[in-house]
Amino acid sequence: MPLYVLDDRAELFCTSHCIFRFSLIFRFFSFSPIAEGSIREVAQGVLRRIQRDCAQRGPRSLHALALALRKKATTEHEGKRGREILGASDLHQCLKMGGFRVTDEENRALVVFFDPDLEGVRGPPPGFSTSLSKAGPHAPVPLLSKSKLDECTISVRPFMRALEPRLPERRRRAAAVTFEQLVKRFITVQSGYDPDDPESEPRSASIPLLSLLSHSSGFNPRAHPLVEGGLLKGNDVKEEFVDSLEFLCQTRFPEAAETDKGMQMTLPLFYCYYAFESVHVDRDDMFMSILRGCWGVDLKEVL
Repeated sequence: MPLYVLDDRAELFCTSHCIFRFSLIFRFFSFSPIAEGSIREVAQGVLRRIQRDCAQRGPRSLHALALALRKKATTEHEGKRGREILGASDLHQCLKMGGFRVTDEENRALVVFFDPDLEGVRGPPPGFSTSLSKAGPHAPVPLLSKSKLDECTISVRPFMRALEPRLPERRRRAAAVTFEQLVKRFITVQSGYDPDDPESEPRSASIPLLSLLSHSSGFNPRAHPLVEGGLLKGNDVKEEFVDSLEFLCQTRFPEAAETDKGMQMTLPLFYCYYAFESVHVDRDDMFMSILRGCWGVDLKEVL
């Protein structure tokens, strides 16, 4: 083969290789916008992914993330209440340390979603506050350099609230009906509901957790569908139930634990517990079966 052919091929290879390497370097150092999806779509997609991971790991993982965020946060005083704020870089670091996969682009979307005016701690970055306010949440994720991104902050409390699992509407109605029937069943030991008062609302009442666990018509883990099917043990279901409720009372619902009658089951606490449980249940009919089995309630009005 003639030598000049080899030279031409070698030159072509070197040229192509240099172009390829340059394109990789350019991609690495450029701040490209997210091509598909709006700020809201990208941010909510990340939130759903983190929410699903937290729900599958249990409420303790959500609490661990909240502690990590608050450790990094600084308090900004607004009137009588303080607001815990966190920088974009610290947010990304905490999420990575918690084992949550969030790219640089996704972190930018989260920051813009929770701080739409990009005001940050030291005032709005030049050229961004007014344009984004007018563009709204459906605007493309903006090109932010690291210095501008560091100016942005989010409030810890709204961010953590966004990560809490939510019960789908039908399952939420089923949980509410279940709680209402339990309140009426334990009328002799519960507080906050008067059956003779037409204005008394059973869903605003509370039930002592001890009554739910010790009474024969209370929580019955042996009737859980997966226990009846031999996939779980009744004692394990009961231990998980008590452990999760105690943890949620300590971290999320302290008012339910700080009573002279012991720990109280309230509707918000009931919702929260079953929101975490709901993540592991694919079908609505199975979720209804869990409520009917464990609590012995009638859910015909929900079906």
